[in-house]
Amino acid sequence: MFTLEDTYSQAIKISRDIVEDVRFGRKLYFNLLEICSIEICKYQDDEKNILTLLNRLQDKNPYMYSHPVNVAFLSLVIGRWLNLDNKKLINLVRTGLLLDIGKAKIKDSLLNKPELLSLEEMEKLKSHPVIGYKILASVKIFDSDVKFERV
Repeated sequence: MFTLEDTYSQAIKISRDIVEDVRFGRKLYFNLLEICSIEICKYQDDEKNILTLLNRLQDKNPYMYSHPVNVAFLSLVIGRWLNLDNKKLINLVRTGLLLDIGKAKIKDSLLNKPELLSLEEMEKLKSHPVIGYKILASVKIFDSDVKFERV
């Protein structure tokens, strides 16, 4: 059995693999993401340790990979506060893990640009949710709740 920190580390690896697969146009395999979502949900009663872990590991991994994982764990905590059932929690965690998948199609030079973005660059960056939706729309394994999570 994985510890909370092991689960977090695995989620980072899966996040990185998905981003790289999207970037390089490789076939997307989401079976590990499904397993990871279920594993994360096993910690739904461990709110204090989740928040402590996220605080402790902040800025330890590249933002592109860690931000969706952090959102997934925070979504789990918030979903528990809202008394969501297990199926909805798993969908919510999946949604968090896929939050910024569209950013994988945006150049790193734009994502990491230290200077102010031009209007054109800002519009390109703001297009990442649409790009992400198009990526997920082409994958038939997710139900509409993952593409448009409603609580």
